[in-house]
Amino acid sequence: MLEKNPFVTEKYQDNNLFLIYNNKVHILTGIAPFIWESIRNGISREYLLAEILNNYDVKEKKAEKDLEKIIKKLLVLGVLTEK
Repeated sequence: MLEKNPFVTEKYQDNNLFLIYNNKVHILTGIAPFIWESIRNGISREYLLAEILNNYDVKEKKAEKDLEKIIKKLLVLGVLTEK
């Protein structure tokens, strides 16, 4: 299950999402802001994939690959945790 780090500050500007954590700013673009906004505490990867497929015209394999790449990046940055 995925959870947002409660110590992350979010700010939107010009269709970009800025995540501020640990005195660093991380910019989310493309589908990443949608994924971030779709994450609620205790959400599964399967639910996120379904949300992407319902909201974007994309093949399932591509959506799954992009989702995994973005989740991995968010986990490495420490703005997202997985239990």
